Amino acid sequence: MANETGKTLPSTGLMDLIRLICGLLRALMPNRYFLNPGLVLSDWIRDLARRRSTEGIILNFGFRRFLLVTGRDLSRHILNQSPSTNTYAAGPGKVAAVSFLAEQSLTLSHDEKWDKLRPLNEQTLSTGGSPDLQQAALFQVQVAFAQPVSSIDDIRDRMGRVMLGVVFGGAPPQLAQDIQVLFGYVQSLPRRKLLGWTQRGRRERFYGSIRQSWNEAQGTSLLARAHTFSRGGNFDEDQLLQQIPHWMFTFTGSGTDLLSRTLAMLGSRPEVAEQVRQEINAAGPLDQAISISRLNFVEACLLETCRLFPPVTRTSHVAPQGDTFDGVSIPAGLEILHYFLISLRDTSVDPSANYFEPDKWLDPGNDRRSVYPNIFLSGARACPGESLILFVCKAAIIFLYGVKNEMLSIRALTTDPLSFPFPKGTPRFRLS
Repeated sequence: MANETGKTLPSTGLMDLIRLICGLLRALMPNRYFLNPGLVLSDWIRDLARRRSTEGIILNFGFRRFLLVTGRDLSRHILNQSPSTNTYAAGPGKVAAVSFLAEQSLTLSHDEKWDKLRPLNEQTLSTGGSPDLQQAALFQVQVAFAQPVSSIDDIRDRMGRVMLGVVFGGAPPQLAQDIQVLFGYVQSLPRRKLLGWTQRGRRERFYGSIRQSWNEAQGTSLLARAHTFSRGGNFDEDQLLQQIPHWMFTFTGSGTDLLSRTLAMLGSRPEVAEQVRQEINAAGPLDQAISISRLNFVEACLLETCRLFPPVTRTSHVAPQGDTFDGVSIPAGLEILHYFLISLRDTSVDPSANYFEPDKWLDPGNDRRSVYPNIFLSGARACPGESLILFVCKAAIIFLYGVKNEMLSIRALTTDPLSFPFPKGTPRFRLS
């Protein structure tokens, strides 16, 4: 890979930093962002990308520099390559965060370790050709969502129960609480730096419970599947156990966000919710996984919500030896930030990018997976749990709208929750 070319990436200057500072100052004013610097930064990045209109921008803060990926092509170039010390590896920000909980996880691995862990995660989590896993997941959803939901907290609780059933086949509720607390530290640099040491006991207890469940794994649980697929793979036990937190967080983190936001979109759009109900009514027996798999419009609603409000908004990488893209040099060691809210709402690619239009995912002549490759990441770094979490979220919607015959409308948010970031605060629902 060459590092010397005639092209350079644009870099932020003094005026860009002044715009950011002004945005932070305006956040102090009433009725703005309620002192939420994350929302200010999101607006600043979106404006920066719109004005520069390039595949990438160097964010120069004086004391530190980053490469902000703003184009789909550069993003695809990075994500499609197998993680390696010769291509792209996890960035220092991601390494520092994830290592707090699982330093041997797939998301931090590269080279030979990635080659070993990636197939294990794919085989364990994929629902393709696995009706037993789908049926077991459907049963867990039916049990967990038997009680009404009225808020994201309710949905998080129900998804936690589903997670315990699908991942472990049943486990102490304390595990769901522990993963929420520990991931709160993974996601928050200040908490991790200042208070991370206070969670050592919780982490030890967490892995003690996981180890016991691993040794007792049976049935159709993900742990039992991992047992089967790991045979003969020369894994050590710690390496296997450290894949499990990510499986858990798929449900309690990303899954909760995706399901609650989709319900919010449906609750604010009665005509779309009615279309969902009609598809469910025509699907066949709702206690059979095959019926769930047929519901293409429900899945389209999930994908469209995921595009507008991706559960994972950003990730980071680094090219240890540098790289070139379209004749532009990418410096070695520079931290690379993907900010998916930008690429997933690129109106130059899709004029309807800021609208909720699930039908776009059903057009056979329009490959939206190609237009929006970063919903579940892409290529070598595509999320191995995509099919499972989509199935679980579909099953929950089907159970609420079909089996229980509930129609959720939204309250405690604007009538239409569609905005650039998902509205701050806890959406609440009412039965209607």
